Amino acid sequence: MRQQQAFIGKEKMLKGGLHCHTTRSDGRDTPEDVIRYHYQNVYDLLAITDHRYYNLKKICTYVPITIIPVILFFLND
Repeated sequence: MRQQQAFIGKEKMLKGGLHCHTTRSDGRDTPEDVIRYHYQNVYDLLAITDHRYYNLKKICTYVPITIIPVILFFLND
């Protein structure tokens, strides 16, 4: 298998979740629980991608993880 340049360097790789739902749409856990889970599992960043709901307020500001607010919608919604 050929290594790509991104995986050769000695710099720290970031661990991130780029698609995650919460109870604000069709997820099982609250936004706070989702953020806590990802932090406890050593994630550096998390994109909360709830359906039709944009995260305007900061949640769990005491947890040092970068939250990427995203809204997921479909053109036929």
